[in-house]
Amino acid sequence: MDPATFDRVDGVTLFEDIYGKQTTVGQYEDALERNVIVNLCPGTPTPADLREATRMIRDATVTLTKSDYSMDGNLLQYGAQLGSARFRTELSVFLSEQYGDTVLPKNVMVTNGASPSLLSVCKALFSPGSTVFAEDPTFFNALKIFKDVFQFNLIGVPTDKDGMQVDILEEQLEEHFGSKNFTGTSHRPFQCMIYTMPTFHNPTGTCLSHARCAKVIQLARKFEALVFCDDVYNMLHYNGQATAPPRLLTFDKPSDLDYKGHVISNGTFSKILGPGVRLGWVEAGDRLMHLFFDSVCMHPAGSNNHFMSEVVAEIMAAGWLRQHTQDLRLQYSDILQDIMMIFKQHLPREMTVRNLEGGYFFWLELPARCNATRVAELAKDKHNVLVIPGWRFSMSGSYQNCIRIAFTFNEKAVVIHGVTKLCDAIKEHLNELPAVEADVKNTV
Repeated sequence: MDPATFDRVDGVTLFEDIYGKQTTVGQYEDALERNVIVNLCPGTPTPADLREATRMIRDATVTLTKSDYSMDGNLLQYGAQLGSARFRTELSVFLSEQYGDTVLPKNVMVTNGASPSLLSVCKALFSPGSTVFAEDPTFFNALKIFKDVFQFNLIGVPTDKDGMQVDILEEQLEEHFGSKNFTGTSHRPFQCMIYTMPTFHNPTGTCLSHARCAKVIQLARKFEALVFCDDVYNMLHYNGQATAPPRLLTFDKPSDLDYKGHVISNGTFSKILGPGVRLGWVEAGDRLMHLFFDSVCMHPAGSNNHFMSEVVAEIMAAGWLRQHTQDLRLQYSDILQDIMMIFKQHLPREMTVRNLEGGYFFWLELPARCNATRVAELAKDKHNVLVIPGWRFSMSGSYQNCIRIAFTFNEKAVVIHGVTKLCDAIKEHLNELPAVEADVKNTV
């Protein structure tokens, strides 16, 4: 299948239509008879997780609509620009518990979710044609926002097992901005953006090392770059720790003499509650929060999604989201251990799979001679399994031999079935290729 036409399969736009096709265990049990497709593309919670989230939303809505606050009409008002005091307070308590450090209400703002937040920040702080440095590979929706919406000059930064290669980022920043004498304005204080997913990166699952986090802050201050961190998977960690890894934001210390506030931590309830709530938050220092308060791009008329933010505040106040997030970690940790066992049993030794400590995705690196698009074609046509080839996440069209697997969209039995069949497709593709001596890199 030609990569240029891979978006369309049997007349269906694959990447626009995947989010409504979850497979239940009941469908899996007669999958062979019904020819059910197992979808390993979307990064979203399982049907069971969404059912539990629906129960929480229902119960919280009932409680909230019976309250004096609701009876006074406040629930259906526009709401405060940065979000209601109750939402920001409950969110700061929840984040402080999850992160293991102090998050203050004055440093968080309600949004309509992670991608809408990225759109708003780009519009508020940058002009069309601005420069963005981003990991290669990275989240494909971010690429669309940068290129299609804002026509940004997009520069890819290579990655490795420790995340973005910051030494190369420094060279790129020096090349493009080292000779410029930048003077920002009060509303446009940054000359470029560094877009990163430093924790449980999509699609590779890596975490930016602490040393590299500190270096990114140095570079941001030197070159007046905004560091936009998509911190959407931080709370889904599977290493047994009580709290999430440190956010890159925490390396931008207000106690530093040259501190101004160069970092945004962009969060969402899509991964820990449900994408349909269309709700998230940004966390940032005082300078950026003041900019957001004054910006119509960040809140066109009052609060973003005021009603749902109050419902989620009720869920957080009751402690339900804390328990639900813990349950998700236990559930996903169990699934990924089974997937790793399948990889050990079924993948050829020349494959590279990193041990996953958090997030939604496995990143498979096939031998360089392999074509991930061909594997995706075999997986769909012969085994009824959908996966995304790695080039979809690359601004340079690289990673032609890589595949991303999402393991949370379907129930466990369905995922296990799909991953096993994908391994069969990989072996079939290898058998199509001329035999060569394998470059053994098995890290499973």
